[in-house]
Amino acid sequence: MKTKDEFTLKELEQMAQAYLNCELSLQSEKELELVLTTTELSSPILNEARIEMGITSVINEANEKREIKRRRYKRMLLRLSGVAACMATIITVASILFTPSAPSEYYYVSINGQELTGEAAKAFAIQTEARMQESQRQLVEHALAITNEKQQMFNTKHENK
Repeated sequence: MKTKDEFTLKELEQMAQAYLNCELSLQSEKELELVLTTTELSSPILNEARIEMGITSVINEANEKREIKRRRYKRMLLRLSGVAACMATIITVASILFTPSAPSEYYYVSINGQELTGEAAKAFAIQTEARMQESQRQLVEHALAITNEKQQMFNTKHENK
């Protein structure tokens, strides 16, 4: 009697076909049943023989294992994409906040058609730049807060499953 590891898929399929055609001896049927119960090999003819023999646990276990692997992969992929999105946001924010403006030797400011020059223009330009940077910083902080909130909602949703 061969063990389950000594049978090839083709041999098992031939035995299963012979079983379905009622051509196997009682001992060969028992041998086939033992092998089909313990092997993970699968094909339509083997599954049909398993069903005829009443061995459905192997088919169900294989399907469950496949489903578990699929869910794990999907969950890992979603988490990884969330981390990648957060990292992209952080890198973008850092590049915006820490990239210095090119210093200019000459400032020209026009407010309602009136020109400012010299130190007054320089001071106004610096104040405007500071306000713009603060506004950008607030926008980035808001975007990070929303991203973190969505990531927490996602994690909570998938932890409850």
